[in-house]
Amino acid sequence: MTYRPHLVAVNNDGQEFTLFGASDPEEASRKLERLRRELDELPVDVWCDRYVVPSGFVDGSWRPGQLSHEGLIRRFLDPEP
Repeated sequence: MTYRPHLVAVNNDGQEFTLFGASDPEEASRKLERLRRELDELPVDVWCDRYVVPSGFVDGSWRPGQLSHEGLIRRFLDPEP
């Protein structure tokens, strides 16, 4: 098994959300610096949209396994009569 570093966002509640992987520690460090720079420069909601982080993750209302588009899928699979 090969270990590959992953970049993970952590909210104030300590919840983790995996953003993406990297091929090696050097690439992970470069991506981390870019993420930090963008987070300083962009509004949080724009940053979340860019990296597909659920909006509820920031305020702690998101739960692991809960998709941001969960309701849309449920409506598609079980349309109301």
